[in-house]
Amino acid sequence: SRHRADGRLLPAIRRLGRRAGAQMQGHEACGDGPVAEAAMEAAKEAAKEAGRACRVASGALAGQVEAMVDRSGSVAHAQHLGLILDADANILSRKVFNKAMSRWTMLDWLLGTQLGQLTALLVVAAMLICFGALFWLLTGGNADYNDTWWEALWFSWGMFFDPGTQMGFAADEPGRTKSVAVIFSILGFTYNLLMLGMIVEIVKQALERWRRNRGRIVANGHTLLLGWAEKSLFVIDELLLSARKRNTKLNLVILAEEDPYEINREIARHFTKNGLSADITIREGSPSECDELARVSSASASNIFVLGGTGNPRIVDLSTVRTVVALAALPQAPTCPIIAEVRALETSSAIRAVSDTAERIFALG
Repeated sequence: SRHRADGRLLPAIRRLGRRAGAQMQGHEACGDGPVAEAAMEAAKEAAKEAGRACRVASGALAGQVEAMVDRSGSVAHAQHLGLILDADANILSRKVFNKAMSRWTMLDWLLGTQLGQLTALLVVAAMLICFGALFWLLTGGNADYNDTWWEALWFSWGMFFDPGTQMGFAADEPGRTKSVAVIFSILGFTYNLLMLGMIVEIVKQALERWRRNRGRIVANGHTLLLGWAEKSLFVIDELLLSARKRNTKLNLVILAEEDPYEINREIARHFTKNGLSADITIREGSPSECDELARVSSASASNIFVLGGTGNPRIVDLSTVRTVVALAALPQAPTCPIIAEVRALETSSAIRAVSDTAERIFALG
């Protein structure tokens, strides 16, 4: 909090220094007389105010400011005062903000991080088990678990993590004994649900991360569609028509940054009437990333289509060029025809010069 307060004082110190300097300049311009004396007094008050602000921010500045107040009100001294204030304020600013460090508060770490949440749950479990042992000692125990600390602790542990332990009690046990058993069975059951839920969430996140990082589409002789745009559905229409003429089934793989669920919905709406006789696999990822291209078996594709989006033609073409460059940069570059949609003639020439398989790259205006 002191760092934040000092940081807020620095602009005020500079403003006060400039004001004192300006008022001292006004004093010299007025010469002698009541007006000049009033200007000098105002300058001294401004300098003293700056000194107090400096004293709050840093004790080293106070002596310099107070010494300047007692000197004559010449313009040179006024300017010198402003320079001292600015220079020392800058030094203080660097000192304050260089030492400022971000730190976790205990509550934020316990509630805002996965490790902190696990730690909090373990601490809660230890406290509840200890409280359970203490309450069991107060009941006096029974024939199975006496009133020693270790017996009580073992009872509390079993009751907390195995709620069925209470069913081993005889029906004629005292009411206070059965009450402690029931209460801690409920607490233990609730705690176990929370702990198991967190473990399931951790495992789910790990599996999802592994699926994203290690998952891939293994296909051979497929058609690869890179990007998703307004004309993508019409391209799929043409591909389906071509597959029907050859009496084959279309095997299409789509790599796009859009959500696969939304792409599936668009495809389902478009092909509701005619049906869709094709195997379509969709992967979410950037078509201009070599790693993503390798995960959709680009090297073994029979055809690759690179579709541009909407907007500024040069920006859209730049995205297409990035995708073609990424294809050419793969460890095993595809040798199949690559059909890239471009809008500018110069982009078409650039695409043809990207890789060694330039004769297999076609640009559509």
